[in-house]
Amino acid sequence: MMLAHLTVIDATEDPETEVARTADLWIDTARAMLLERGLCWWDADAIPDAIVGPFAIYCASLSPGTFGRAGKGYEAQGLGAKRTIASLKSSAQRPDVKADYS
Repeated sequence: MMLAHLTVIDATEDPETEVARTADLWIDTARAMLLERGLCWWDADAIPDAIVGPFAIYCASLSPGTFGRAGKGYEAQGLGAKRTIASLKSSAQRPDVKADYS
C-alpha cells in the first residue's frame, strides 16, 4: 500500500525485490518511531485493519525521496496519518480522565 500511495507501483502490481526490501526498511523505521512515541501497540506482523491505511500513508510520508517522489506533499499527509493512528489507539492504552464536578 505504501508503494502504491507513492505511485511507485500500481495497486495490482507486486514490487521488484529490491524495492520491496527498501520499503520494508522504511516500514520497520516508521513502526520503531511510533513505538518510541507510544503510538504503536501492534506486533510487526499483526497490523490492525483500521491502522493499515494510515500506517501506509505515514510510511510513505517518511520515504518519498528514496523512491523519487519528494516534494509532493507527503509530509503533510504523514502528519494527518499519525494523528489518525493516535486517535485509533485503544482506550485501554490511555489513562482514564476523571471529571471533577465540584
